[in-house]
Amino acid sequence: MNHSPSCHYKETLRLAGCFDIETLNEEFKNILAKIFPQHVIEIELRKDSFYLKNTKKLEIIEQEDIGEGRFRIICQGTPIGFITAERPLEEQDECALLEMLNVYFNLVNHIALSRVDPLTGVRNRQAFTQDLQKLSKSSSVFGRRKFDYPQFLALLDIDNFKLINDQFGHLIGDEVLVIFGQKLQTVFRDQDSCYRYGGEEFAVILNHSEAFSIRSILERFRASIESSRFPRVNKVTVSIGYSIIPPGFIPSDLMDRADRALYYSKKNGRNQVNDFVELMTQGKIKEVKSSGIEFL
Repeated sequence: MNHSPSCHYKETLRLAGCFDIETLNEEFKNILAKIFPQHVIEIELRKDSFYLKNTKKLEIIEQEDIGEGRFRIICQGTPIGFITAERPLEEQDECALLEMLNVYFNLVNHIALSRVDPLTGVRNRQAFTQDLQKLSKSSSVFGRRKFDYPQFLALLDIDNFKLINDQFGHLIGDEVLVIFGQKLQTVFRDQDSCYRYGGEEFAVILNHSEAFSIRSILERFRASIESSRFPRVNKVTVSIGYSIIPPGFIPSDLMDRADRALYYSKKNGRNQVNDFVELMTQGKIKEVKSSGIEFL
């Protein structure tokens, strides 16, 4: 089969037409099967490889320590994935695969960076909306199996942030946001997803967590912010509200639940964590009937 660069022009266009990583991965898998019909090639990528900024120096290296027919994908000296081939890769095959990998990684980076808030480094509102909608659809189709751990949505709001901007200026306010974003990525786990969806408003989707541990996780973050020293401002606090994510949820209803718990935190002294279900059980807030409208 002809593996010259020009012969893969159509495949490159197909990849360029993908606007989310899931679709891109599936299309790339299909293209590999077409280009290499005599091979069984599987590419396994680490999570952080999606956020590489430079993919111009890709290499494919066969290494015996990971098994026969297993190849490492190396980017600037760092292993970022593996290839499993049914038989040895010929030079022509390797060149064609490197060509497609370069295209693929550049597109992955482009998609990933379009979902990141440039100031804080966490995911942006667009990513938050997309991820909630995908989570809603998948839970509607598959439901939650009885042995799965539940998921939770937490909304976080930096207390008195407008006052910080008014007293110290927007540059100091931005520095507070940067440090806050760094804390989010440090305190929360790899399987959790952190977002900035407004000025001083953040969200976290906590995955595979047991209900009794959620409050302690969020309290740990709240205490971490309270004990940190922010330049010029010195002390900053955060209010948090959260809700369990039920199967088949409507994103706007879920947001409303977590937001009402957040509102309670802010109106009752700030610098605290509150659970929507717990507040409702205690009669401190009342549940609003579902709107049935899917929007954020």
